[in-house]
Amino acid sequence: MKRMFLTLCCALFLLPLNAQRLSKGSITTSDNLTIEGRLAINYATNQITIKEGYDTRLLGFDRVIGVELNGKAYTKQMVGDQTYFVNAISDQSGIGQLYQINKNAFLITKANGTSQAFDLKEDKARVPGILAVLFNDCNTIRDRLYQNSINDRSDVIAIFDRYANCDKGNYAPTASEIERANAFGPDQMRFYVGGGAGLNRVTINDASDTESMLSGQIGVGVIASPNFFGSLQGNLFFSLEAQAAFAGEKDFTDGTTPLSFRTNTYRLLAGLEYHFNKNGAIVPIVGVHIGPTSDHFKGNYNGLNFNIDGGNPIFAPKVGARFKMNNDHYLGVMVQYISDYSNELSFPSGDTFVNLDVKNQYVTLGLNYYF
Repeated sequence: MKRMFLTLCCALFLLPLNAQRLSKGSITTSDNLTIEGRLAINYATNQITIKEGYDTRLLGFDRVIGVELNGKAYTKQMVGDQTYFVNAISDQSGIGQLYQINKNAFLITKANGTSQAFDLKEDKARVPGILAVLFNDCNTIRDRLYQNSINDRSDVIAIFDRYANCDKGNYAPTASEIERANAFGPDQMRFYVGGGAGLNRVTINDASDTESMLSGQIGVGVIASPNFFGSLQGNLFFSLEAQAAFAGEKDFTDGTTPLSFRTNTYRLLAGLEYHFNKNGAIVPIVGVHIGPTSDHFKGNYNGLNFNIDGGNPIFAPKVGARFKMNNDHYLGVMVQYISDYSNELSFPSGDTFVNLDVKNQYVTLGLNYYF
């Protein structure tokens, strides 16, 4: 179980690091200062992230006048109320223009004043629907959009050129086509890391009294809401979390036999969460999880030292909330209840075995950072 926990920790930490889409390039600031490094343009926050060596900076669009990305120059341009950094690809007089605005993102403007930006990676499932609505005056292009994959720059250019050369008509998308375009959404996923504390109510050998142990806790996890959830996407999430809790040595005074031990506990929990107010700044959460726990006990019982392992399946509901931060990340506060479970332990003493039954019941309080 320890090896599984460490492997999961490494995987969950490395995945988001590899997923950062920073590309080689440079920016020119409003002070005519050129900064080189690895960068990404974020149109959701109107900011550019640029990494110089070990230093990372965030610059608002108002402080940047030009961008060079992967060897291409991007100039600053206003389209409606949105600022873009554009690399012109195709200009069809009287019809529209095609621009690249990021590594995998494009912008199409039409002569009638309408425009649409889309990302081939983040909007992959929605791209055919987006373009079908944008090209609503070209009847012949719809089937091609849904039948052919649009995976890269050359595919986007081919579709735009096909639209420029088609016979335009007074086509309006049907209600089902609009519904189809809106129904698709990319899978939503967030990773998180956290820490907290737990209170464990411990019962030894079915004693009538219980005692409490405090423990520190760390955890890593991921939540995902796939697009097949439909209208529940963004509310209903699958959840997977690995936890480790560590409690210092405690003397148990209520029993008739002297006993002391410390515990290390490892859990792997899977379940479902429901997030209310999914687009709000505060997102209340309820969830339920199940999974295995592995408990390691080291201590002394009536003068006999022991070092033994236990564990059992557990049931763990939780409630809490996520609070949105300025960088589109979240801080979460979670209270989790872990229902009663027993560790029926034994260890050798000469030619016999000593039995030790440890029942646990946890309440934990955690603070998570979602990214």
